[in-house]
Amino acid sequence: MVQNRAAKRARKLSEPKSGVSKTGKTSMAGSEKAGNASGGWNPGMEEFSEQVIQSTYANIEENLQSLELRQYLEIFLFPNLNEDHHSKEHVMSAAMIIVEKHNQGLEPFSFVQDELERFKILFSAVAELENLNTTEKRTRIRFLNVAFNSLEVSVVRRTCLPYVHLPLWLNLSHERLKEELNNAPSRTRKQFDKLRNKRNASESEESLMILRLLTDFVETLEKGKEIERDSEDLGQEVSYLERCADLTIDLLSQLPTRRFVRPLLDDLQVVVKCRLAIAASKHPDAFSVLSRLLDLVDFYVEFEINDHTGDALSVESVVQRQCERLAFLQRTAFRMYPKVLEDLALTNQSSIEDRSSLKGHLSKLDDKQLMDFAVGIQCVPKGEAVSRHFAEEAILHRYCRRRTQA
Repeated sequence: MVQNRAAKRARKLSEPKSGVSKTGKTSMAGSEKAGNASGGWNPGMEEFSEQVIQSTYANIEENLQSLELRQYLEIFLFPNLNEDHHSKEHVMSAAMIIVEKHNQGLEPFSFVQDELERFKILFSAVAELENLNTTEKRTRIRFLNVAFNSLEVSVVRRTCLPYVHLPLWLNLSHERLKEELNNAPSRTRKQFDKLRNKRNASESEESLMILRLLTDFVETLEKGKEIERDSEDLGQEVSYLERCADLTIDLLSQLPTRRFVRPLLDDLQVVVKCRLAIAASKHPDAFSVLSRLLDLVDFYVEFEINDHTGDALSVESVVQRQCERLAFLQRTAFRMYPKVLEDLALTNQSSIEDRSSLKGHLSKLDDKQLMDFAVGIQCVPKGEAVSRHFAEEAILHRYCRRRTQA
């Protein structure tokens, strides 16, 4: 990889228009030209200046390849990143060049080496960015995607994993948290008890980053469904949403990141909310790729694997899990509405798995009864105001038969 990168740099530096001699040395004129092309920075600048970063960021999209080639990140951005210097333009510039490295097939994090603390500052600063436009949000998502797909790099792994670890469960609804802790190893339960007793644990960035990303994912789609088809904004929004779905799939498909993300994603009903938003949009065909990505998200949420051990679940285990889920549905139906839902409570489980059949049983409930029932079977958090349509879809999504690997 290093040799390939050196070869690429050598080929580009040998071009006369780059202001480089055949010996590979940059002339003064070439350096000045590069500085102008990159919007203010050139390799000869050693003293840190926020003004240089600001002026360079103004034209960074047009000059990404040039800046990456001349090691803007390695020479200027990353060495000068610290608690005092990490403005939005500074960290976004670093994120964009890292993504550009990845797009070129280069090693995106070769520059971090043993700089654990400095990389933590970069990652945390990117995670905490606010008031971003759609293009900047898309860049942040792509940076996170590259990072979470580079866990083989020790510095990256030690920085990223705390953001997809146990603190995420502080955001679960009460009933879902209880369910997850009951199914978790005793060690995880003990760790969570210690975590819950820590002051301000629920307000830490480690517990909130993924929650914010998922919330913004759903909210952006809700807003995007009203955008006109010929609007430029629609294409940007769809691209951002597709990158969000890509990141979600990557988090669910790796055991180190899946373990604590999956329950939160499922508890927030992200897939249901997104599908309803697409169905209600003015131009659902514009979200065709996103719809297929959501199918993959749904597939990985129900992937037949033990999240804590990594062991594949047997067919018998999968069937047993579904039977226990349906038995809980029937017991709750009989306890809450023994007359109205008597047929649901007493029918065979295979018929309940059929979407049209279960929908028919739910149609017997009025709006308030359906809301209370959705809360009782842990499809909607208690106290959350939702529509009848959403409550019904949440129940159908959780209890109807889905695609499996068997």
